[in-house]
Amino acid sequence: MIVHLFNSSVVSGPETLVLPALREWGEKVCIVFLAESRLSEDAQRSPVEYARKLGHEVHSVPVRSRWDRKAFLELRQLLDRIQPAAVHAHDVKASLYALKASQLKIGKPVETGKFKLISTHHGAAARKGKIRLYEEFYVRMLLPHFDATLCVCESDRLSLLRRGLRAEKLHLHLNGADRDWVAPEERSDAQLKIRERWNQIAVPGLPLPDLKPRLLLGAVARLSSEKRHDRMLRALKVIRNLHPELPISLVCFGIGDQDQALRTLAHELGVEDSVHWMGYSKTIGQEMAGFDLLLCLSDGEGIPVNLIEAGWTGTPVLSTRVGGIPDLIPDPSVGFLVEKTQTDEFIGRKMSELLLNPHLLRETGQRYQERVCSTFSQKAWLDRLEEIYATLT
Repeated sequence: MIVHLFNSSVVSGPETLVLPALREWGEKVCIVFLAESRLSEDAQRSPVEYARKLGHEVHSVPVRSRWDRKAFLELRQLLDRIQPAAVHAHDVKASLYALKASQLKIGKPVETGKFKLISTHHGAAARKGKIRLYEEFYVRMLLPHFDATLCVCESDRLSLLRRGLRAEKLHLHLNGADRDWVAPEERSDAQLKIRERWNQIAVPGLPLPDLKPRLLLGAVARLSSEKRHDRMLRALKVIRNLHPELPISLVCFGIGDQDQALRTLAHELGVEDSVHWMGYSKTIGQEMAGFDLLLCLSDGEGIPVNLIEAGWTGTPVLSTRVGGIPDLIPDPSVGFLVEKTQTDEFIGRKMSELLLNPHLLRETGQRYQERVCSTFSQKAWLDRLEEIYATLT
């Protein structure tokens, strides 16, 4: 039995990658969520319901503060009942609680190593402020006590190595996921059906007669500063200035604390009529064919699950060259990368060139689909996970 421990406020990349894959794994697993009292009941319930619908055994441990000693104890008591061979924590807070629970001495004296401790590090490049400090604490104070740390991209592995973690405890574990495969000859029909579904969402500015023939840029990410939706809006402004006749829209899926600021910026730039804020979607992972080009202009990433999802549908990607993106898109034949230091003007011009070359988009999307399906599949992810677990037994 292996316990996977999450601290989740929404069902997003890590959950949609890990939980469906574990359902297909032949070994027994148990999912445990830290349920933070500061979150709404809906936020606490959503990940739990998602995991249960997948058929997992699921438990939750209430967390009432950042450093909840009672939660350490309750987690430890739960683990003692489950008796796992290993606890696999995902990112900072889950790893903190896994470690503190393992160190408690309750009942009979507990020897270090009663169960193996594993942590997946989900990237550090774009973390700022307090979040960055938490990540430093995680790397320097927590991870040295773990039996293994999984890195979702090579740049993260090198970052942890530079910060003193032992090479033999670091394991590269590239993200991988399965989604519905869209055949190249069926992509146009699939795109039309998806756009018709999107049009049923009560969002102003998406009239059906105008949506279907438009060129759609996509953004699928939480609305937070490091995701750089502001750059997308400025690049859209460049395209509008270069080609005012081009029927183009930016369709953004996601929620976050930058929502109002981004809407204000779109208004100030004069592009608000071409930007559609779709909010949170549980189904967007299967709807990537709705876009002509998926954007990822983040300051830092691991390997985003939404970029893998785009690959299954043959949707090409334009991204900044950060974090694990080059692991996914190693050369121009399978996708389009720009340097983070490039100007918004440059990025806007690059986007307009691509949108005006549908043949290039189509051919690149097909090659990207082949790469994702062969290298970043759920099977590849599970096979590598099994290899790593085998080294710990």
